Amino acid sequence: MKVETGTWTDLAACRGKSDLFFPRTYRDTYERSKADRAIAICNTCPVMQQCRTYALHAHERFGIWGALTPDGLRDERRRLRIT
Repeated sequence: MKVETGTWTDLAACRGKSDLFFPRTYRDTYERSKADRAIAICNTCPVMQQCRTYALHAHERFGIWGALTPDGLRDERRRLRIT
């Protein structure tokens, strides 16, 4: 699923900061600190819930979406029974 421009993404706090939101790994200390900074930005974002909802239903497997890592998104999909 592709996110269209002119939607909630125009209001996203992460706009233009994709390097923080797509770390190569979550196990490396430096990359984990980038992920933590991304999550902190998410937590201030006015469209965090729209972002999370998009990622859950689009089955995003990479990156930080709505303050969740890929593992967090997977767990939330299971909890909400999103298939």
